Amino acid sequence: MFGKDFFTEYGEASQYEIKEVVGTGSYGVVASAIDTHTGEKVAIKKIANIFEHTSEATRILREIKLLRLLRHPDIVQIKHIMLPPCQREFKDIFVVFELMESDLHHVIKINDDLTPEHHQFFLYQLLRGLKYIHTAHVFHRDLKPKNILANADCKLKLCDFGLARVSFTDVPSAIFWTIKNEKARNYLNSLRKKKPIPFSKKFPNTDPLALKLLERLIAFDPNDRPSAEEALADPYFHGLANVDNEPSMQPISKLEFEFERRKLSEDDVRELIYREILEYHPQMLQQHLKGKDQISFMYPSGVDRYRQQFACLEGQGKIERGILLQRKHTSLPRERVCNDDTDHIDESKKRTVASAGRATLQSPTKLQASVEPEYVNQNVAGTQKASGKPVQNGRRLSKSESISASRCVGVIRKPQGMHGEVQKLVA
Repeated sequence: MFGKDFFTEYGEASQYEIKEVVGTGSYGVVASAIDTHTGEKVAIKKIANIFEHTSEATRILREIKLLRLLRHPDIVQIKHIMLPPCQREFKDIFVVFELMESDLHHVIKINDDLTPEHHQFFLYQLLRGLKYIHTAHVFHRDLKPKNILANADCKLKLCDFGLARVSFTDVPSAIFWTIKNEKARNYLNSLRKKKPIPFSKKFPNTDPLALKLLERLIAFDPNDRPSAEEALADPYFHGLANVDNEPSMQPISKLEFEFERRKLSEDDVRELIYREILEYHPQMLQQHLKGKDQISFMYPSGVDRYRQQFACLEGQGKIERGILLQRKHTSLPRERVCNDDTDHIDESKKRTVASAGRATLQSPTKLQASVEPEYVNQNVAGTQKASGKPVQNGRRLSKSESISASRCVGVIRKPQGMHGEVQKLVA
């Protein structure tokens, strides 16, 4: 029924070599891994039992859809999502992100020697990312240091778009932050007005241009605040800002988020998430769009292998040698038949599939994985290995609980020639 080419894309079980757990939380578990096809370090996020609550499943749908549509150097990227073994029965998903080393919360907490140049470059990247998503009419609504991933080379990326919303009207973005509760408005209006303390007194020895921009950004009335694009043009960023490196995006189509307008059942959300997953499996997506994906067995997915490895990781922290895999040949179907509403599959086909599946179960193989050396102090701002410059020693940061954080590297040292390195990163 299916040729060799059909299975080539879905043999995912050997693509990623899992190393260790780097984060846990209410969302699930994150493990660092190596993409054996490219040698790239990635983070695999396991989200378990996502359909227990439809609202949480909808949040996951919203996030993976937005991260597919928003492609920008200051936004974390989804590289791949594992194909579930069965369209109608899957409960867990495995999302592959680019691997980041920490988050801004840990950087601020651990590093006590960040310089004004660091502050400027951090803020520039944040505003550049916000300009991009705001021009797409996307509003993050949960921006905080823990939702900003960081590397030791000062690179930041926005993440965690689960609470984000897309606006499909021309109403100014300030409407999202307007206080609508009448009691709250009356309370604020009743407060005694006080003369503000100048920031120059609160923050002495600080760049006056930085203080002036700060006053604009935190103005009480949203209408008095600059947009991200306007803030990027502030004199504070003179010599750093470059409009050619600050892209915008067309507003997202209403069709992408039509599900927000109706009440979704568990099956509705499962179908929508499955459709998003297929965006990372082009061959399967084409068959799905043509209505040719109603097959009688479960897809040869790598999910079961990774589920087993994550269970081991949660218990031991690292993958050890000698774990037996259940399947050697990912190009063959599994023996279990997918529970489907269509009961027209004849018994002979089921027996054929079951026989093929049992054949694969008789040939387990050992996991080809090794324990990764601790990923610590590999990069420091302005002293990347690729440049051939000596790497400075740094204190090790604690593991981040961010969705794609790894064991973190050390302190961002005071840079030498900071602006030169900054311009390279921005470019």
